[in-house]
Amino acid sequence: MALIMLDKSDGVATITLNRPEAMNALSHELRSQLFDACQTIAADKNIRAVIVTGAGKRAFTAGLDLKELGEQGLGAATDQNPARNPCRALESLEIPVIGAINGVPITGGFELALACDIRIASTTARWPQIWRVLIPNFSRPTKNLSSMALTAISKMPWRWKSARLTHGMTMCQRMMSSSGGWPSSNAVAA
Repeated sequence: MALIMLDKSDGVATITLNRPEAMNALSHELRSQLFDACQTIAADKNIRAVIVTGAGKRAFTAGLDLKELGEQGLGAATDQNPARNPCRALESLEIPVIGAINGVPITGGFELALACDIRIASTTARWPQIWRVLIPNFSRPTKNLSSMALTAISKMPWRWKSARLTHGMTMCQRMMSSSGGWPSSNAVAA
């Protein structure tokens, strides 16, 4: 089974993280396939934008694969090579990257969402551990988050933040119903 599904249509590439049984955890192989997909997109001059999403309804991505971390250590969490760091892989693209956030983006998945230029969240999306934007695992600065948004979010009591709560704070720029696919993401990409 392909861990990354890449679809190209009408100038828009869609990357789907495809490990729904593991909450789309970023295993070594998935990160490698994500890098390959980004390289394919970069080489295709007909692609004007890319959408990144997760398969299933539970998670955009749960971040690094904990089973692999237990076996291989934390090296993957601070690796800056785009071939192994999914945030760097997305940031290497010279076209807009839209995160279509479904379910939860947890730890490194939250950082992957922040690596996107635009985030569109389903109404069922939940943003955990907001404070982690200040201490990212992938050792990268936050992207597209204003200091006002960081201040407002950091003053909220800790709990899962709904897409509705974070909409307008630059955490997610647009929301859409959780049913019916990602038409809003496709419209923004076009």
